[in-house]
Amino acid sequence: MRRQEELEPKRQGPKRQGQDGQPLLSSSAITALVAEARASSPREACGVLIEREGALVALPRGRGQRAAFEIDARDLLPEALDGSLRGIWHTHPEGPAVLSPADAEGLWEEALALVIGLRPLGALLVHWHGGVGRVLQRWGPDDLAQS
Repeated sequence: MRRQEELEPKRQGPKRQGQDGQPLLSSSAITALVAEARASSPREACGVLIEREGALVALPRGRGQRAAFEIDARDLLPEALDGSLRGIWHTHPEGPAVLSPADAEGLWEEALALVIGLRPLGALLVHWHGGVGRVLQRWGPDDLAQS
């Protein structure tokens, strides 16, 4: 797995927020995550989404398997305690960027979930509220072609 700093944006720009005030992911962060997804394939890669200075940052946590990922609750503790934990991210090396029923089952109220799919290439950032996911950001093959 790549070092933590490689998954973080090199420069912090202005705060990136959606229309409901949820933090968003920078293009440099999604580019780094697509590279991580490719490097980890055929296993899933996974981690946490934290909020730092009003922007989302993705950190590697847990371990991926061929068609699943696992993040131990103890791996969430530092960010949960300091209040920066916003959600999780993971990859679908052999599938699209969609939340599976198993993915949704593991989310908590107000969580953010980022899924990066490699077949076809895409990414989806969802805000989970009331048992329903609302798309905050979406990237397609053309957006990620240079990743």
